[in-house]
Amino acid sequence: MTLSAPLKSANGKLLSDRESVVARWQGYFSTLLNWSSLFPPDALVSEARASRPDPLIDSSSPTIMETYKAVNRIKAGKAPGSCDIYPEYIQRSGSDAIHALHKVLFGSGRMKLLRRNGTKA
Repeated sequence: MTLSAPLKSANGKLLSDRESVVARWQGYFSTLLNWSSLFPPDALVSEARASRPDPLIDSSSPTIMETYKAVNRIKAGKAPGSCDIYPEYIQRSGSDAIHALHKVLFGSGRMKLLRRNGTKA
C-alpha cells in the first residue's frame, strides 16, 4: 500500500480513498491544462494592426557564417528536436550539410515571409 499526502476536494473535503484522489488530480490537471482560448482585447488588436516594423531592427536572414556560429554553440547531449535530429549530428555533418540547412531555413525566403506575416518559424 502506498501512502500519499492528504488531499482535499475542490470544496475542501478530505479525500481518503484512492479513486477519489485520482479523480481529484484528473480534474485538477484537466482544468489546469485545458484553458479555453481567450481573444485579445479590441484595443490590442487595433494597436497591432497600426504598428509598423522598427527600421533599426535588422530582420534580414542570418548569413552562412552566423549559421555556422549558431550550430557550433549548440550544447552536446541535448534532446533531439521535433525532427528527431540530435544536435551532434548537425555539428558533425560538415560544411555541405550546414549550407543545406542554411538554404532550407533561409534561402527560400521562408523566414522573411513568416516575419512579414507575424508568425513564428
